[in-house]
Amino acid sequence: MFHNFINEGSVLAVLLMTYAQNVGIEIAQIANSPESRKINAPRLVQGGLATLFMLFTLPMSFWSAFYIGSYDGLLAGFVSWIVIQVVGAILTIFLGIKGPAIAFHFLAAIPCGIAGYYLSYSTFP
Repeated sequence: MFHNFINEGSVLAVLLMTYAQNVGIEIAQIANSPESRKINAPRLVQGGLATLFMLFTLPMSFWSAFYIGSYDGLLAGFVSWIVIQVVGAILTIFLGIKGPAIAFHFLAAIPCGIAGYYLSYSTFP
């Protein structure tokens, strides 16, 4: 099902965008949490740059699925969207993208998101 994407597309782009998207989701959860939880969060993820990053990562899961689907069809795009959501949740737990470490992940996710978008646009069929 994903033969064309694996041979011609950029798997790295999808992985980078999945990581950045999940960091953006965790930052959004911190931003919408009660004040008691925000006290324990780093100030870096409570500012304007974090808000811009959340907006930057919003379309990443849909773009990743569309990107994969452009190589292998609509069904592959839909299946990949589901897989990206599941893998993203597991990745969030495995990498510990919560608590005080969110600031490190935020700083790492910014270049990952930019690189993911660039790789996907440059290899788009």
